[in-house]
Amino acid sequence: MQNKKKTTKKNAKKKRRASKAVLAKKSNPSAVLAIKKMEAKTVLLTKNFLKAAQKDMGGKGSKTSFKQFIYMTLSVLIGLLAGTMLRFLADIVYLKRSIARGIELEPSYFLGLESYIPASFCALLLFCGLAFGIFLGFWGWKAVYVEGRRFKL
Repeated sequence: MQNKKKTTKKNAKKKRRASKAVLAKKSNPSAVLAIKKMEAKTVLLTKNFLKAAQKDMGGKGSKTSFKQFIYMTLSVLIGLLAGTMLRFLADIVYLKRSIARGIELEPSYFLGLESYIPASFCALLLFCGLAFGIFLGFWGWKAVYVEGRRFKL
């Protein structure tokens, strides 16, 4: 069923292009050349974009160097440390506010550590730190090693 929908969409696009070409031919022959050039440019730009994306993300046959592996690993560790610090900061803020209101709290344990905030929130903060580390690693690798930028202080 889906294949029929895909083929009918493709056929509809081809018919629209053909009708545009016929209309252009009747009104202006140079317009046909313009339409063909535009379609060729679109195809060329798409191919170039895909090649650049493959090259940027590793592409076919490229190997991850040891340097890149270490860089990404350290970036992920920095992200996890940032998530852990955020978790402890949230725990401290939550404890201070609950003590100010006079609420008694019972600790729960998350990854072997005593925590007063819900375990799902702890996991969310660690996941956010992990995502930040991965983003930082890819962005940093691209900025420093692919684009060759140097940061001056």
